[in-house]
Amino acid sequence: MDNDDLKKVLLKFPNMQSLVDRKETTLNRYYECVNKHISFCPSEYHELLFNAVYKYVCRTSFITPKEKEVLKKEFFKKGLVSTAEHHASISHPETLNLILNQLLCAESDGRKNIICLSCSTTKMDNELFPRGVFIGENKIPFLSNKFNKFFVSNTSKINEEIFWKNWKQFSDNKLLHSAQEYNRQKIVEFMKQFFKSSSCLESYSEQISLLNYMLYKTFFLDVAAGTSYFMVPAEEIITQVMEYERSLSHKTWVYRAIFSTKREKIYNVLDGARIFWDSSKEKGTFLFWDISSDRPKSLFLKDGQLLSKDGKMSFNFTEEEIFDKLRSREIIPSSGLVFLYLFSVFHLNLFGGILQVNYLEELKERLVRNHKELGVDDISKVIDLPTNLYVNFQKNKISSGGLLLIDKPINIDDYTEYKQYGFVEQMDECLNFLKLLL
Repeated sequence: MDNDDLKKVLLKFPNMQSLVDRKETTLNRYYECVNKHISFCPSEYHELLFNAVYKYVCRTSFITPKEKEVLKKEFFKKGLVSTAEHHASISHPETLNLILNQLLCAESDGRKNIICLSCSTTKMDNELFPRGVFIGENKIPFLSNKFNKFFVSNTSKINEEIFWKNWKQFSDNKLLHSAQEYNRQKIVEFMKQFFKSSSCLESYSEQISLLNYMLYKTFFLDVAAGTSYFMVPAEEIITQVMEYERSLSHKTWVYRAIFSTKREKIYNVLDGARIFWDSSKEKGTFLFWDISSDRPKSLFLKDGQLLSKDGKMSFNFTEEEIFDKLRSREIIPSSGLVFLYLFSVFHLNLFGGILQVNYLEELKERLVRNHKELGVDDISKVIDLPTNLYVNFQKNKISSGGLLLIDKPINIDDYTEYKQYGFVEQMDECLNFLKLLL
């Protein structure tokens, strides 16, 4: 990227400067440095978060007693999780590349688990294709397109019949052009095992979590045996955390603020920040989404009530009504509420995509500037948290292939070569992506 274009990108995305200035030569060296320079001191509420994550993981994976032991140890030691992924199959090359980079980081620190608190308030027609899986460049859906505008979080369970119908059509039309040398039966057997194992799960998002647990074990069999990947929907975890803390005598600052007159201050302080409600544009949402119908709707605060833009939902912002609607799945926490908890309550080190690097810094600046007014606890810990823990999404040859990697997993030679990929070159790819958003 030439200097003129770089100036334009940095003017729009100033928080990229810290990444542009980094001097690491390779990706492997970058993640080694990340591990050396992050620290973690669990907050007094960290057990709440771990219990919610642990409960979900035990329900949606084949986790062994040894894995459980290691998971807890690592969760409290490093406080490093990813919030970069959408809650979708890791067969998409961009999602898989996020995991590939997180594996480099985990490997350099000796960690066995990669934990993702994914965004499940993602629409099913998102370009990452939460509605199904990839085989090469081709899409095989789990559900019909009538679910396109649903959030992943409130979508029906996978329809196995639809998958096999599309698989047959795919195979009969010989669309596996580049995959003739692959063992299709191996893919079929894997998917049959997945459908059998996931049939007892209660939701689409749980099924996707199990699928990704199984795919990771298969895709990275040759390069990361003995490690695990857990994709956990962040919104569900924060819902559970709020349920847990409702019975506590000393609640988190976020809980205390949103269920008091300080919620008006949160509304004003964060108005217009990305992932929050923007009153001037009437976009985004305030702390929760309305998911009471097929299409999610924004909610905004007015006179102590949450209202949807179409006027069909309105209710008092009280503990009783919020929890009633969370339990009946009429509302769900927004990304804004998720990040308030993960960042300013649990003080986690958050891996994120290229846009998160920018909006997380904005959130931090607003919280620090207004911490007394909002009642933020432990503001010094928030000040010390990094916001530029970037993990790359740009696909490459070893993260491509989708379900074809079931038959031919990522090999050690390609993985070793990827470690030595230039960090500067990768950042240039990302800057060019941001240039398209100008």
